[in-house]
Amino acid sequence: MIPPVMTITLNPALDQTVMLNQLTTGALNLVESQCDIPGGKGINVARVVSDLGGAVSAGGLLGNNHRLLFEDYLSRHGVALRQICVEGSVRTNVKVVEQSTGQVTELNLPGLCVSDDVLQAVLDSVLRQPSGSLVAVCGSLPKGVSQQAFGEFLLAIRNAGHFLAVDTRGEALRTALSVKPHLIKPNLQELQELEGQKLTASQALDNATELSQSVDHVILSMGDSGAWFLAGGDCLHAQPDSVNIVSTVGAGDSLLGGYLFGLSHNFPLHQMAELATACAMEAVMQAGVGIQCPDQLERLRKNVIITSRRT
Repeated sequence: MIPPVMTITLNPALDQTVMLNQLTTGALNLVESQCDIPGGKGINVARVVSDLGGAVSAGGLLGNNHRLLFEDYLSRHGVALRQICVEGSVRTNVKVVEQSTGQVTELNLPGLCVSDDVLQAVLDSVLRQPSGSLVAVCGSLPKGVSQQAFGEFLLAIRNAGHFLAVDTRGEALRTALSVKPHLIKPNLQELQELEGQKLTASQALDNATELSQSVDHVILSMGDSGAWFLAGGDCLHAQPDSVNIVSTVGAGDSLLGGYLFGLSHNFPLHQMAELATACAMEAVMQAGVGIQCPDQLERLRKNVIITSRRT
């Protein structure tokens, strides 16, 4: 039986991506195009899993003021809704993409304000999942949720017999590591934050290898330098082919979505690495996330170069 995937987004967002040739601070900037999409890391991951043909639901929190917008978006993309509605509006994340350089400037506005108690309703929705489901808790915490409550929330998911994946940063990532999730996906910057110092690529891989001693699956994403996949004592590097980059927004979420789909279908590690990297490559070729063309995804997958290193 193929286990279902459930993503949890505790701090969802309306992702507003604006494209311009070059951003000039302190001056008037003319936007060439704009794309507004319901988002948050878990929402993006669920979209990719669904586009690949996986059974997936999106849970977590949602502000009542944006409920219909998110419900319409998720249902159109085949994602089952499991979100808990609370009063208020989701935050808006403005992502300014400079087409001349590919650089992304992000402005993340405040979002929901809740209390620790709301996590119980989210947990109840997770516990209704079949045992052995792949549960991915993604993104930042909303204002009002304590690290202690977050840690207890994650531990309850793991203790329920689910596969627990966590994609977050800072203190939330440190809290997650204390409950020993089955999967984490830090990028280089997030790993540096965790260690409190700058890291070379080699040092980051050494740290990821150390983390893999207590976490079953560690994915270390390194931007255009590819990603490292550590699982079961194996350590693989996936190098993407050169593609035309439109926006890097959502690339990491797409990477995780592809990996979770492969994991749910029991793919070997090298196939999961290929698929995940191809999904990330497709993400950077567009504004927003999603698998638009299966044939293109397959071409991208075939061009991923996989190498191995002994851990």
